[in-house]
This record gives sequence, structure tokens and C-alpha cells, in this order.
Amino acid sequence: GALVTAIVGSTKITRRVQPEGSYLDSNDPRVHFGLSTESRIRDVEVRWPTGKTEVFGNFNAGGTVYLREGEGTVRRIDAPKPVTP
Repeated sequence: GALVTAIVGSTKITRRVQPEGSYLDSNDPRVHFGLSTESRIRDVEVRWPTGKTEVFGNFNAGGTVYLREGEGTVRRIDAPKPVTP
């Protein structure tokens, strides 16, 4: 899977995406970065399984983003609004 590195303040945090599983098994392809007291991620570097590396920048805390190899763009995925009775 891809190797994803986030630069948060002066710290680098690396996670590996492991979507492959075994028979009747699957893994969540998402990665989570806990930011502690930081409010944003300066850069996210993705080394894709193909060997290509892309850098995406400036993410605010508290959100989900979708990154796809070769597109160079970020799609933010907003959480659904709670249903009120």
C-alpha cells in the first residue's frame, strides 16, 4: 500500500495504507493522524505503490480528505449533519 507522511508542526508522522486483506477479509484504506494541540497539517507526502510520490498541502484539523494518485487534487469529505427530531 501507500506510505503517507504528514508534517505537523516540526514533527513527521508516517502511516502505511494496507487495504489488502485475505479471503473474506478487508482492511480500512483510511489513515488517521492525531494532531494533539496542532490545528493543521502543513504537508502530506504520499508514496504510492507505483513508486510515484506526490505532496499535498495545508489541511485543517478535524476533517477527512480523499487523495487519488495522479490527480494532484484534494477532495474534502464533510461529515453528514446530525439528524434532529
